[in-house]
Amino acid sequence: MIFCFTRTLIITLFLSSTLLLFSCSDKKDPLTIDETSSTFRLKHLTTKEAVVEALGNFTSGWDLGALSITNMGPYPKFPYIYYYTLLMSRDNGGSSNKETIRLHVQAGGPVDSDVTLQAFLEEHKDMAAVHVERLRNYPGVYVVKGKENDNDQWLIELYTPHIAKDGNHTMHSVHLTGLQTPPVADEVAVTAMLALLEENKE
Repeated sequence: MIFCFTRTLIITLFLSSTLLLFSCSDKKDPLTIDETSSTFRLKHLTTKEAVVEALGNFTSGWDLGALSITNMGPYPKFPYIYYYTLLMSRDNGGSSNKETIRLHVQAGGPVDSDVTLQAFLEEHKDMAAVHVERLRNYPGVYVVKGKENDNDQWLIELYTPHIAKDGNHTMHSVHLTGLQTPPVADEVAVTAMLALLEENKE
């Protein structure tokens, strides 16, 4: 079974080379932006302690690696490069292979900010929508997961467009991937990922 676990690596490489694209060519006429509307963006967390605190009980019982972070520019104002990764691991019942969960969070990437859930699913046939009641309070935010998620490997992703009043926009995302560990319940995963977001009121 082949999953899209290389997607986050590809996105990370893609992000650095496309900063100018998002900050310049993706800029729209400010007069066309509804300044009364709100979107959700990533919280600006820059330390392992801040990320763990935001995640709450999600990391309980796991050994946490160092936070790998790239934080350049005046986030959340454009232009910026901002993404981070946190690895969680624990013993797997005496097996030599450890259970692992990889959290990858990024502002920007190859998914355009105007890509809707329907459009995403049409392009990614191996993914399915996650329906959790809490998402009703986060307009524009959607969550997807691998159709073949199992105890060997699984993937769940959150996408939210960050639209600034000056017209710049990017798609922010949160990715959870698991290896040799049971999939996290949808409600638990969504709660953890939403905890890394904040409402954009600027």
